[in-house]
Amino acid sequence: MSGLCILPGEAAVLYREIQWARAHLIADHSPCQLYEKRTHIALKSHIEKLISYQASVNKGAEKGAQLQLF
Repeated sequence: MSGLCILPGEAAVLYREIQWARAHLIADHSPCQLYEKRTHIALKSHIEKLISYQASVNKGAEKGAQLQLF
């Protein structure tokens, strides 16, 4: 099972993680994406929401903590 994993820290690292997520999660088979059939546009919107949520969680994380969202 794969998910979005972002390590809080420098902005450049966060940016690379978000770019990776955008490139790979569209083809992901995590439970949240198998919940219902989605069009490509709806799926991309869903992924953007996951990335946005993860970024908001990361703001309160301590540096070095590893956060995962499935």
